[in-house]
Amino acid sequence: MQLHKWSSNCKELLANSEVSDGDVSLTIPGETKALGLLWRPQKDSLAFSVSANVDTCESHKITKRSVLSTTARIFDPLGLISPAIKKAKLVMQELWRLKLDWNDSCQWNWNHNGSELLRFYQLLTL
Repeated sequence: MQLHKWSSNCKELLANSEVSDGDVSLTIPGETKALGLLWRPQKDSLAFSVSANVDTCESHKITKRSVLSTTARIFDPLGLISPAIKKAKLVMQELWRLKLDWNDSCQWNWNHNGSELLRFYQLLTL
């Protein structure tokens, strides 16, 4: 079996590898994709990327549609942050309890729960 498009954070392995094509970078990248997640080889850690623009969320009206859309973008195939995603799902559950339409602006205790949710999205992208 011949490996292709692989990456490592071991400098010795990269130095001793015999690469004949461009499938392998012989330097340690800052970030690369692994299992659909961002892998940071320098720190040997996985990172999550939430494509919600938090500044935009703070200035525009927050709706059930926008909360669900942002929460659904979080890709966690290994379930590593599922306890943290629970907060976003609880906010969504509260929006259903209020019987808001998809495009109605959230009029509930947004100062407390909404700012927590925005901080949650910011922390995921660190």
